[in-house]
Amino acid sequence: MSTQFYRQAPDGSETGPFTHEGLRAAVLSGDLTEADEVRSEASTLWVGAGHIKGLFLGEAAEKQPVDSDDARRAAYDAQLEALRTGAYERAEQSRRQGRSAAWWHDPVGWEVYVAILLVMVGVIYSVWETPEHVRFPLPKRMGGPVQQGNFFFGTGPWSTLEYLLLWLDAVVVISGLAFGRMILTSRRK
Repeated sequence: MSTQFYRQAPDGSETGPFTHEGLRAAVLSGDLTEADEVRSEASTLWVGAGHIKGLFLGEAAEKQPVDSDDARRAAYDAQLEALRTGAYERAEQSRRQGRSAAWWHDPVGWEVYVAILLVMVGVIYSVWETPEHVRFPLPKRMGGPVQQGNFFFGTGPWSTLEYLLLWLDAVVVISGLAFGRMILTSRRK
């Protein structure tokens, strides 16, 4: 029994099932447009028909044209076979997972942001350890009177609210850098 394929139009309507030969005939006749998508009965992944059609019409992996009809049919059949067995779907899922994990496994990824955070902690700690009479006299513009406390809750000329805002700034900066790096990594892939 041959594998059944389904076709989805741009408006979301689904037609099928088609046999292997029926789908090939749709490509040859021009009935299958590049705006359509195709999947096999064993797959949940819709693949752009333009990609399949491009393989059938002669674009190999090296972008070299395929001259003979037999070679074109072989390329198209290989693509349909990948759809039938789920290989295309597995490859697509692996590619997406690899893209999302690339930032974390990048040797200059998360370590950079941890280092930045440690530097910021060091700056705050040095301000806390500096004798009060040589500290830069920051105004008590928020949070009321100066509160004496530990490292995390304002000491010296800074109020508790100012310390919390400084920590929030550090989180925002590091998150922004991480997000930007993820975008650049995904575009490179």
